[in-house]
Amino acid sequence: MTIHIGITGTRKGWTLGQNAEVKRALWVANTRALRAVFHHGDCVGVDEQAHGAATNQGFITVSHPPSDPTFRAWCNADIVHHPRPYMTRNRDIVDAVSLLLVVPEGPETDNPRSGTWATYRMAVQDGVKTVVIMP
Repeated sequence: MTIHIGITGTRKGWTLGQNAEVKRALWVANTRALRAVFHHGDCVGVDEQAHGAATNQGFITVSHPPSDPTFRAWCNADIVHHPRPYMTRNRDIVDAVSLLLVVPEGPETDNPRSGTWATYRMAVQDGVKTVVIMP
């Protein structure tokens, strides 16, 4: 069985607690699958940190980079998709996964227009399982 996991999160990076929870979630998923694939948006912060964690755990990594390179992390993923606008590539990630890890900077009420929360809402609307990992 192959499992596809995605992540969306803050460019500011995760907290120590979020770090531990993301790594635990990846480990649990990886132990339940014959093949684990990890999708991210290739931005600095959470995407870049999680790419490293997923690589260390043996995931196949898939990058969905933004067309605006300002915050791109340039992760060395196994598969790199063509760059697309932020919300388009976020849609691509949601469409590719069965589980989305959501690692925000803070509550949705503090920043409802954030890409992290917009991607979360997209996943919920589509029925994709989400795990929100708050700071």
